[in-house]
Amino acid sequence: MAVNPAVNTTSPQRRKFFIQLSGSPGSGKSTLATHLAPSLNAVIFSHDSVRSTLLASLPFDAAAKLTYEIGWTIAHDLMAQNKNVIMDSTCNYQETLDRGEELAREGGFEYWEERDEESEDGGG
Repeated sequence: MAVNPAVNTTSPQRRKFFIQLSGSPGSGKSTLATHLAPSLNAVIFSHDSVRSTLLASLPFDAAAKLTYEIGWTIAHDLMAQNKNVIMDSTCNYQETLDRGEELAREGGFEYWEERDEESEDGGG
């Protein structure tokens, strides 16, 4: 029986992942994250959930910016505990993707990015 190293938590060679999902709202990021998380033994950070909570007391721009800062802090803390992380957010800016890649590199995690190509072309 083959063992997937991403799931085998007893192996010292377990692969570590930081995955950023980027795309427009409704493009399937959360659905993909939900499907990937169990097989990768990953924790999902939902940008939308945190931003929605912050919008109760902050303007949209402030809530969006603070949500990313909270996300980076939580991702860093989870990675320090050797948890795989899936960042489920729109990632509209290159600096957001760059920061995720830097965070993964600093923690010794593989960096994966899944981008909704239609969003980049102006589509859905």
